[in-house]
Amino acid sequence: LETDCQKAGIQYGKAREMYEGMTVEVGHEIFSFTAPEVVSEGEGFFAMKEIEGHHFLDLPEEGREDQHKKRTLAMAIVTMELSHILHASFDNDRHGGNVKVKDHQIGHLDFKAMSLETWTQEGFSQLAKILFRVIPKVKSSSGVMGLILAEEKAFRDHGVEIQPLVNEAVKALLSLGEYLRCLGSEDLQRVLLSALSHGMHDQLFSAILQEC
Repeated sequence: LETDCQKAGIQYGKAREMYEGMTVEVGHEIFSFTAPEVVSEGEGFFAMKEIEGHHFLDLPEEGREDQHKKRTLAMAIVTMELSHILHASFDNDRHGGNVKVKDHQIGHLDFKAMSLETWTQEGFSQLAKILFRVIPKVKSSSGVMGLILAEEKAFRDHGVEIQPLVNEAVKALLSLGEYLRCLGSEDLQRVLLSALSHGMHDQLFSAILQEC
């Protein structure tokens, strides 16, 4: 159940568009994504189907097989989330408690933090500057957030107001920490290339071209 029913309807509708029917291939494994289907809504109430599976946080990682499975799942999840950020259509709270896994199906839930703002051109320009400077420097999953936060700080040090798109994108990236810790440097390079290969929002692409 959700409390802000009108807003929740928009958020969950957007989430279904983002995840339902999407797939990511990691090696020879294909992972499908889903989000809750709204089953009933009205004045003062909003209900959706339950997502089945185990929370990513609760998945075991004692043995090599468990670690490999969790790493592969993490690669699929991070690839999808990076692609969403590049397309400027994302949720900033995709931590491991908001993701359930059942076999090769990855279900996302709880979208109360999803921003419904319309992004500005200045926001795309700021995000483009950060990505243009950070991506070539990325060496490990543990260092990527430090690079992004340093670029964000540089804007503030020059008296530049951080745009909502950048704020939300940084929150979204921070929420991926539980997955990033499962990835090695080569894994991170693979997911970055995979996400980039699926393109990006036209305004972000144009802004990046201006940085070249």
